[in-house]
Amino acid sequence: MRHRQCYYLTLLLVLFLAGVKSSAKDEPTLLSTFETGSRNAYLIEKITCSPQRLYRGDTLVITMTVPHGGDLAVVGPDDRFSFIVYYQPDKNSKQQPLIDREKFQSMAQLKLATDKIREMMWAADEKPNRLIFARTGWYEIRLGANLETDDGTPFARCRVYYVNRRKS
Repeated sequence: MRHRQCYYLTLLLVLFLAGVKSSAKDEPTLLSTFETGSRNAYLIEKITCSPQRLYRGDTLVITMTVPHGGDLAVVGPDDRFSFIVYYQPDKNSKQQPLIDREKFQSMAQLKLATDKIREMMWAADEKPNRLIFARTGWYEIRLGANLETDDGTPFARCRVYYVNRRKS
């Protein structure tokens, strides 16, 4: 009996460590939990970004499984969060997502022009209409059910390297 308990504990530890190891990588596929009334619905989310190297004026193509979460953000090389799609219950607010959240959840692809996509202002002291792709470096695109939390809610991600000059 004791041997069987040790076996199960060891198996659980191996599975846990394998999960920790795989979550440390940039995995494009994940399982997200969405609240749907009294029960949870589970979605397998996958996100890919192309091209992997972008220059000013290029178009980033984001391909996603459908359906997927309703939040999309870009995190720049300075760790600045730029929300593209998010939950906004106040339709009269000046701060509105680029795309309606419900419409976005059924989109399989989204194209963002690096020299046109701008972030909105969150605070009065921020510069209005700042370009999201403005500095050379790695950008991470995140997709999930709720990106405005620190509670460990999972999200899918892909990364691209942006060069802040025209391709020669």
